[in-house]
Amino acid sequence: MENETKSILAGLRHIAGQLNELKQDKVQDSAPVSKELPMLPLHSVEVNKILIARFKARQELKGLTKDSKGFGYKYTKLDALIGFIEPILEKHNLLLEQPTTEDGILHTRLWHVESSQWMASRWKLRIADGSLKGQSMEQETGTINTYTRRYQTLSLLGIHPCDDTDGTTRR
Repeated sequence: MENETKSILAGLRHIAGQLNELKQDKVQDSAPVSKELPMLPLHSVEVNKILIARFKARQELKGLTKDSKGFGYKYTKLDALIGFIEPILEKHNLLLEQPTTEDGILHTRLWHVESSQWMASRWKLRIADGSLKGQSMEQETGTINTYTRRYQTLSLLGIHPCDDTDGTTRR
């Protein structure tokens, strides 16, 4: 327990130090930083347990198909993706969360429940601009959010849906 507390404190000190550097604009020239998306750690200080759990889960995360068509390509719907991965993640004590902050950043985080270790990905969501024909601004915002959540999840888990070849034959 003491080591875990030290690890968490070290991670918080690291984050505080990075945020302080950003505030004071003391970031080195060799490490470019977007002011829109400040550098934050993308994983906990220790990752040994989450990496093992993620590896084991990935062995079972096979067979996901692209079940839908739209915008000229095939893709996996977000609800189908979540329905496919959740039981496997739970089996390996992994939890996926995807909050969006007020500044429009989608944070996708995979937690190892037993150890509190985590891995993350962040993405600045595009602002709806009316460019998706036939959609209101609210619908476009939802489309952007859903698309980003889907691909953040696939990327963080390292899985790739395959084309559904059921019912197709080679000629």
